[in-house]
This record gives sequence, structure tokens and C-alpha cells, in this order.
Amino acid sequence: MPGLESTVEFRPGTTPSPDNVLYVARLVAVKSQCDVDKKTGVATATVTLNMATIRGGPDIRKTTVSYFAAVADERQEILTKKNFLVTLDYPVRQARVDVTDELIEKVPVPKGKKASNYTLLLGFQLTPEQRDFIKSQQDGASPAPTNPNALFRAPKPG
Repeated sequence: MPGLESTVEFRPGTTPSPDNVLYVARLVAVKSQCDVDKKTGVATATVTLNMATIRGGPDIRKTTVSYFAAVADERQEILTKKNFLVTLDYPVRQARVDVTDELIEKVPVPKGKKASNYTLLLGFQLTPEQRDFIKSQQDGASPAPTNPNALFRAPKPG
């Protein structure tokens, strides 16, 4: 979902700043397939998402990141929303971990409606502080391979 494809988590009890980053994560690829059971009218969406994460420091070895999947109708009203947790395990000398998660969402499609009238939305639930921090990093941080904020910058046209 545009604007919700990146997240940042800060160390507990700290203020939002680059020095207090626990990890950053970004949805980098999503593949989906939808099949409709014509007998039951249930649409089954199978989704595989790839997430890139970078930890904020070598002391962070294991943590979790949460993302959501929501189903919206043709008026973009949210019908269902579920949160999912992914465990991030960082090896000692590795700052970046890429993870893959798969989920299956079943949506009953009422008679007279089409499965194509529904949209599956994926993203991170952000606080105002997280949103502001990400925007500030996108606007001005200089990327480096070990800089957690580098994930937030879009590549410059080359």
C-alpha cells in the first residue's frame, strides 16, 4: 500500500532518531494469486511477500516485525484486517536480513459481485512518529550499505 511499504522501530523508551533505530523494514516484492471457488463463492488469495530489513546495531540479534493484510471492497471500505508477525534473526556479522512470508486470505464473494471488486492491501501500521521519521530520511539521509535509513530512499534514476 503506497506510503505504508516501509517501517522503522525504535529501541524501547527512546525518542525517534537514527541513533535509536532498532530495525527498519521495507516490503520489496509481493506476488499474489487469486482463485474463486464457483460453488462456494469464496475467493482465496495466496500472497508471498518479500521484506528487506536492517538492524540498527550489532547488539540486536532477534526481534519481530508486524505487517497487516486488509481486504477492501469497491468503495475502498475495509472489510477485514489482520496483523501478522515475522521473526527477524540477525546473524552476528550480518546487518541485513531478507525474509519471505506467505499468507492465505479467504474472502466470501456475495452473489452478484465479482472477486475483482475487492482489493488486498498490505503494509505496515505506522505511528505518526514513524511516518515523520521515514519521511525525514527519504528527504535527506545519505544512504550507505550499513545505514538502516538507506532502505527508505528510492534509487536515483541513473
